[in-house]
Amino acid sequence: MSAAPERTDGALPYVPAREKVAALRGAAAGCRGCPLYEDATQTVSGAGPGHRFLW
Repeated sequence: MSAAPERTDGALPYVPAREKVAALRGAAAGCRGCPLYEDATQTVSGAGPGHRFLW
């Protein structure tokens, strides 16, 4: 297992290039872009159609 990246000044470096829900879930789990991760134990994704435009 590789070490987590150092915290940055924003989440942009953690946003995946591919606009897929699975990629976003993985990115959210490893994100260190803000202090929210410091006390978090898990990420929780919403529900809905997987084919929606994400951004």
